[in-house]
Amino acid sequence: MQKESYNFSEFNFSSQIIRDLVSNSNEIKPFVDSFFSVESIENQINNKLFSESDRLVLHTSLCKQNKLIKLTDQSHYILI
Repeated sequence: MQKESYNFSEFNFSSQIIRDLVSNSNEIKPFVDSFFSVESIENQINNKLFSESDRLVLHTSLCKQNKLIKLTDQSHYILI
């Protein structure tokens, strides 16, 4: 019988700390300010808003750093 879904803990390819993060384990709560959820992602976005001038500095710096990187057509398409 084929399963429709899996629990992340069923997979042994990840480390225990990753499984703890995904499962919101109490053991690591003192070290994590937010676990995976839509609400926590929204909160992180709101807490990390950049001003227009900060975005311009970031954009300029990234363009400068990546100027010499040769992208394939597929890579370039993804970045646009």
